[in-house]
Amino acid sequence: FGSDAAAMSAGSPDPIEVRPRRRGVFAGAAVGVLALLAFVVAKAAFAPRAPEVVTGPNVPGVVLIVVDTLRADALEADATTDGLARTRAWARTATTFRHALATSSWTAPSVASILTGRLPTAHGVIEVGPRTRLAASVRSLATMLREAGFATAACTGGGWVSPGAGFAAGFDRFDVDFDEQEPADAIARLRAGNPSGRPFFWMLHTYAAHDPYGDRFAAARRRCAGDPSPEAKALADAMRRGTVTPTLRQAFLREMLASPCGRMAVTREVGVTRATKFWLDDCRPFLDGGWRTEEGGTETVAHLREAYRAGLRHVDDRLAATLDAIDRLPAGTVVVVVGDHGEAFGEHDMLYHGRFVFPEMVHVPLLVRAEGLPRGGVVDTPCSLTDLAPTVLDLAGVPVPAGLDGVSLRHATRPDARPRALVSVVAPGVTPDDAVDAHLRRVAVRDAAWTWTSVLDTATGVWGPDVWFDRVRDPGEHRPLATAPGPDEAAEVYAARAREREALERRLHGGRGTARVSGS
Repeated sequence: FGSDAAAMSAGSPDPIEVRPRRRGVFAGAAVGVLALLAFVVAKAAFAPRAPEVVTGPNVPGVVLIVVDTLRADALEADATTDGLARTRAWARTATTFRHALATSSWTAPSVASILTGRLPTAHGVIEVGPRTRLAASVRSLATMLREAGFATAACTGGGWVSPGAGFAAGFDRFDVDFDEQEPADAIARLRAGNPSGRPFFWMLHTYAAHDPYGDRFAAARRRCAGDPSPEAKALADAMRRGTVTPTLRQAFLREMLASPCGRMAVTREVGVTRATKFWLDDCRPFLDGGWRTEEGGTETVAHLREAYRAGLRHVDDRLAATLDAIDRLPAGTVVVVVGDHGEAFGEHDMLYHGRFVFPEMVHVPLLVRAEGLPRGGVVDTPCSLTDLAPTVLDLAGVPVPAGLDGVSLRHATRPDARPRALVSVVAPGVTPDDAVDAHLRRVAVRDAAWTWTSVLDTATGVWGPDVWFDRVRDPGEHRPLATAPGPDEAAEVYAARAREREALERRLHGGRGTARVSGS
């Protein structure tokens, strides 16, 4: 059309020009109109595209609360501790997604998946290292909501959930002092930062459940001042002598994992470098199952497990105070409470988190309170932390971009919801002193019926054997199957397995070549 109009303006023959002379006025007007239309169309074709127009927010705000190191079973009632009693009471006003799986067993990859709707192999945060960072090219939930008109802010516990790890993208404000103040004060500061009354997106993150278990922040303020305890001094003296015994190792772990004041005292006495080296070199075998055969090991694991359970009272205090403050926000505010990963206490021999993808390390609580979701309902369809970003966008009335690994959890609440295959992947810590298994990449794919898991050795490019579990008969994944299910039985898992293996191999080889498999 544009080239035709240009030809007309240059005097080229045109059917209009050969009409009878008495209609020449109309012919000239028609040529002018066509030329004007051509100019407008051509200008629009080459002009910069305007931003996509969205329908607009339909909620007053969204609050995302991420609780670090919170196991899914922490929300279960326990006869020996109050646990999360008040949080459980609040859960009756929300929807509980009972089978939510983290995408990794340590903080940075899982939080990156929460904020991007992508798996670790897609958003790129997998390995632990000084350059571990969410790339600016990966669009985040905060960025998408800000573009839709939301005021965005984060208040976290710092550490891996900080601007230095790339998580500030899309946030108008990012503070790292949530665990150092009262939750109501943090909420009040966020409200004061949005005087315009725009719809808001706030991310809150706390290490309240993380080791050392218990209220280490109150301990630091009130009980840890002054000289270290005789026990801490004796432990520090023994560590300086360099003779490692089971008694010394277990005393160290009890102080570091289950005593906020003890951890501060020991670290202050021997220094962070020596304490870290002792953890990596002298405690790793114990954490990886050696506790079962070491004298006193079973008792130490029981002590750590009980310390974690007792520490849930502090978690409940923090969450209850946070949720009470949130309940004073405008009606209709969407509230999400989620754990980013779990914690192991020997269910599969291993202790702690961050190096394996066993169920106790990736099964996390997930509660969502929003209009359109069943209040007090329990959803059994498995879901992933990659589903949170599309869910929040969906509930907020913001278009969900194509290409995300997650889907809106509205689909999971439908009676005809189809279980999907969900992926968890982890790379052990990479530090100069941690060469035990830093070259391994462990991955698991689960749906409602099956689990597949394996490991890629990045030093050799060889995959370990496939290990399968029947999740219906063996939900804890303790009895590997002698025979893998057929491709028709576990089609979704096989398809996701192929995608994740290819993604990990691309990451290893930079898109060149493939890994080898040592067994089936």
